[in-house]
Amino acid sequence: MKSTRLLVVLVSSMMALASVRGQQNPSPSPSPAQPTAEQKAAREKQLAERRAEMKKRAVEREANAAKRVSERQATAARRDQERKIRVAEQSAKRQAMAAKRTAERANNAKRAAERDARVKRSEERRTSHETFRFLSSKMNADFARVVRGAPYSAVAVTEFVQQFVDGNQIVRRNEAAYYRDSEGRVRVEQKLNTIGKWSADGDAPRIVMIGDPVSGEYYDLDPRTRTAMKNVGLGKRLQEQKLRQQRDEAGTKQVEPKSTDSLTKVSADGRRRTESLGSQRIEGVEAQGTRAVTTIPAGEIGNTLPIEITEERWYSPELQALVMTKRHDPRSGDTTYRLTNIKRHDPERSLFQVPADYTIVDRSAPKPPNLPKPPKPPNPAPKPVPQQTKTETEKRSKSQVFD
Repeated sequence: MKSTRLLVVLVSSMMALASVRGQQNPSPSPSPAQPTAEQKAAREKQLAERRAEMKKRAVEREANAAKRVSERQATAARRDQERKIRVAEQSAKRQAMAAKRTAERANNAKRAAERDARVKRSEERRTSHETFRFLSSKMNADFARVVRGAPYSAVAVTEFVQQFVDGNQIVRRNEAAYYRDSEGRVRVEQKLNTIGKWSADGDAPRIVMIGDPVSGEYYDLDPRTRTAMKNVGLGKRLQEQKLRQQRDEAGTKQVEPKSTDSLTKVSADGRRRTESLGSQRIEGVEAQGTRAVTTIPAGEIGNTLPIEITEERWYSPELQALVMTKRHDPRSGDTTYRLTNIKRHDPERSLFQVPADYTIVDRSAPKPPNLPKPPKPPNPAPKPVPQQTKTETEKRSKSQVFD
């Protein structure tokens, strides 16, 4: 029994030892079989085909990429060209609109200048005409009637003084040269420093008026422009105005109040009182004076007390003209008109003639008819704007991924 056990142990030990050796020194596996030439050729062929396919795909990818780059460049160039065209068109439109606005402004400025010139000429003519009438009234309407055989020349001084409550004063002074020959022609020269209550700014205009009651021709001379405005009907209108004034004065009834002498006359409404001042010599000529007092009753214009306006007139029968007037109005001030430096000789004949270098404009000539203005041409139709179409390449997204 004991030997059997020893045998079993021995056999087990040998088997265990063999197993350990087998694990430490395994037996070599059999080597694989070597590929044949046909297999090698087939494999080389597959590899070549694969490399050709990969090369072909790479070439296609490069071609597609180059094509897309070319399309993008063409699209960018076309868009840049279109943008340049649009910019050029917009710039041309802006320039055209700017030129149009400039032309419109120039036309407006031209029309405004023409309008201002017309207004200025009209104002000058109106001022000249009103001054003509004003000076005519101061000379007892010598422009409207013929005074023969009483030639003279003189300087008329008109002075306006306005007194304020605080002691301040406004003093304005104008001078005018008067001429009248033996035939009745009249010439007046005046520098319009002031006209009524208004003063001239800058260089005051100089007015020259020539009147010939015999021929009926009257001229307003402008030394600045060397022009003479001819007016044939002015004398007739002045004469008609004087006749109307005389008729109005004749139609006003005069009554003599009981408390005054025979030299005082009062109007029917009692507002105007006229009295004689007798005679006196003024500047070497005999003159007869009258005083007229016009009363504005209290409360008529908001005044608490009556207002008296006094006017003195000194008329020379020798000259048949006014030599002095004085007007006192508490509302506006005192105005004095006086002839000075009176000379009783016949002035030079050239003073009553229009100079040869003057341009005569006949205001009495008929005006040409107003012709209708030609119709304006219709506005041209706007040019159609071409519609821009997008290509397939433009429709693609900018975020396109290349293969």
